[in-house]
Amino acid sequence: MQPTISHERKRNWLRRLRLTGLLLTPMLLAGCGTAQQRLEPYRDESPTPPAVGRSGLLLPELPPRVTLVGVRAGELERMLGRPSLRRREPPAEYWRYSFTGCILDVFLYRGSETAIPEVVYFEFRNVMRAPGLDGCAEFASRFEPPHLPEVQEH
Repeated sequence: MQPTISHERKRNWLRRLRLTGLLLTPMLLAGCGTAQQRLEPYRDESPTPPAVGRSGLLLPELPPRVTLVGVRAGELERMLGRPSLRRREPPAEYWRYSFTGCILDVFLYRGSETAIPEVVYFEFRNVMRAPGLDGCAEFASRFEPPHLPEVQEH
């Protein structure tokens, strides 16, 4: 003779089985997703920190008329030091350098020929609050301006 299971115990057991199935199904399905491509972070030799200028500003030692467009990420970091903000949105990167009175925004792009990002555009932003003061004028004068492609109107 087989032992009988009460109707209530059987119903509780089935309820637990359904609940377990509901909880485990999403985890099992998550394992079936496609593997995402992982990009290896760019690693560079130790960067040199920027030099401190006479007025207390963090100004790197640069020759006159530096060209940034086409410069690789490692060389940029050696020239200007570590950025105050770095945001990666592959294949592009945004680097922000914050100096007293001036912010330098640098946009890098990882092309198909190289895995190392290169500067494609940069821009200086004056953050001086007083009218007539430009915190970027002296620093920006050291750089060749980025050349943008001409826009043709239709």
